[in-house]
Amino acid sequence: MISKCSFVCETIEGYIIVVDLKNNVAEKIGKLYRGKLRMYKRIQFNYEKKVLKRIISSREEFIKNNKVDIKHDRHCAYISINDMKLVIDGFVEGHALLQTECLFLISSFTQPGKLYTISELIEKSDDFNFAFRHKIINGIPVYDNNLNSQNVIFFLHGGPESNYMQFYDYTIDKLNKLNLYRMVLINYAGSTGYSQEYQEMIYQQGGKKDIDSILTVIRSYTGKKIVIGESYGGYLSVLLSLKVSKSIDVSNVFIINGFTDIYFQLFFSKAKGLMRKYFPVGIENNIKKVNPTSLVGKGTYPCCKLTFIHSIEDTVCPVNQIFYFKKLLYRLDEGLCQIYLTKGSHQQLKLIEKKKITDILIKELTKER
Repeated sequence: MISKCSFVCETIEGYIIVVDLKNNVAEKIGKLYRGKLRMYKRIQFNYEKKVLKRIISSREEFIKNNKVDIKHDRHCAYISINDMKLVIDGFVEGHALLQTECLFLISSFTQPGKLYTISELIEKSDDFNFAFRHKIINGIPVYDNNLNSQNVIFFLHGGPESNYMQFYDYTIDKLNKLNLYRMVLINYAGSTGYSQEYQEMIYQQGGKKDIDSILTVIRSYTGKKIVIGESYGGYLSVLLSLKVSKSIDVSNVFIINGFTDIYFQLFFSKAKGLMRKYFPVGIENNIKKVNPTSLVGKGTYPCCKLTFIHSIEDTVCPVNQIFYFKKLLYRLDEGLCQIYLTKGSHQQLKLIEKKKITDILIKELTKER
């Protein structure tokens, strides 16, 4: 029985948590409470073995007598514990059953994963009034913080086989806390989590139906508009600046680890397969119509200033294509483009990477005001 246990943690609140290796919340609990827990990876003393055996026995009895079920939609998490039902405005990343309690790890765009017991979920219902609400705009799903502001930031996720859900995002959280911008997170055509048809509609149609869906959302808002795109969303942000007129009033586009040249990606990127999936590689004329470098090479101007934030270590979207793109833009107008170079992974997996990018965004957005 003891050999099945991953580790035993005693929290500062007095909970003793037994977590199995198969439980996906185990590692998160350990990281979240690092420094506040005692972790026993090896049980050496007899009294510890007795305590552990008693805890495991108690926990197994609790698990046998209690059924926990968790479901999500785009608005809420629905938690069922036996006959009790709770509706939580957020995302349940995982849960762990203790000896006499159930522990839930809950997050949102603006709240990092936080641990709650059942009683805390009931008592602290006000904690779950999170900032962003899911809605549909002309058939396109978005999350909107609904702030009353004439400055609107539109976010485009990477992937494109990805989507915005209520997971914590450092950049979104910090920009939202400025209380200056209406923020709209667009799950454009090609995003996952809705229907297979919606996800597959941009296969071999990259830069077309996804751009159309983004424009549908942007045109429905008024005020000064800013676009921030990451990875594939960064590519879409650049293309958007070349495809739309100044009448849409996009004042600045930020591209985080995006790409500007489909041909370059096909030769030098680690994501060659993804490029072939979304672009008609064998039809050159069709590629040129949605390739930012080809469009600028023919003299197409962006409708606004472009700010690239790019890691020099990025192998998914290598930075050399960004340097070449900037040279092409300089021939048209020296003020159209600037580049901030950073270090780190393509996906900004470390918090310090996200913080660096967020600081640059806030600095540039402050200039805009």
